[in-house]
Amino acid sequence: MKIICTVEVFNRILPSLNIPSKKSVRSSLTIGKSKDKDLFIIHQTNQNGSGKKYKVKNNIANVFVKFINEGKATIRFKEPEHDLAIKCDPIQLKGFLRTLKLGLDGSQSHQFSMIPNTNNIQSKSLKPVKTKLKVTSKEEYPVLEGFPRTLEHLLINSANLRTLDSRILRLRNLCSLNLENNELMTLPEQLGSSLPKLTEIYLGYNSLGLHRDWRWIVNANLQNQLRLLDLRSNKISVLPDKLVKLLHLVTLNVENNRLQRLPNGIGFMR
Repeated sequence: MKIICTVEVFNRILPSLNIPSKKSVRSSLTIGKSKDKDLFIIHQTNQNGSGKKYKVKNNIANVFVKFINEGKATIRFKEPEHDLAIKCDPIQLKGFLRTLKLGLDGSQSHQFSMIPNTNNIQSKSLKPVKTKLKVTSKEEYPVLEGFPRTLEHLLINSANLRTLDSRILRLRNLCSLNLENNELMTLPEQLGSSLPKLTEIYLGYNSLGLHRDWRWIVNANLQNQLRLLDLRSNKISVLPDKLVKLLHLVTLNVENNRLQRLPNGIGFMR
């Protein structure tokens, strides 16, 4: 099994020598068998394509998983005295550690594939992670290729969107979503639960006021995390009372609408 992650290598001998450990770098970790059927973990980076091999059997002192749900874990080896501090997608990391446990138990070691010869081979999968994507026209829309799961900032402007692409709801690292200048009349009710890190939503120049479906606002994640909501130029005559439940909202832009009244309790918002 192989995962793409960031790894920081701590050499436990170095502190006594007053030598700093290596910084966290984009890496791949692979579990597999060598020619003599011993199980190894190989740590590869762009700078070290051949990788560093760590024997698994009787060589792992501990695996620290206190922050596994945040995508963090540390594998402590006996020889060499290295700690691999791993940051990765939580689901992938859990799968990797389950595979490692099977290898440690030895009950299903026959299922592990052979590790290929990695000498002088640079891992093509270690290219920089794409965290930002801009789509500024209908022609640029990634109909076939979709959206990288690593995106943190997504801008889709002037693409004639009438509904939100369901593939966007899989971007669990997304922090900022900009959908300005489209034809949206509502958003999916599961927006907040599907995008747990979302803190900024830009919806200017759409038509949210025509449909008046604001159920997407009533979500625990959005209520506790949303910091910015831009609703400029949306033909809104009445803002929903649900708006006041966005407890941590810092910036609300509703200019250029048709507002007749404000929600009850809006004065108590921070």
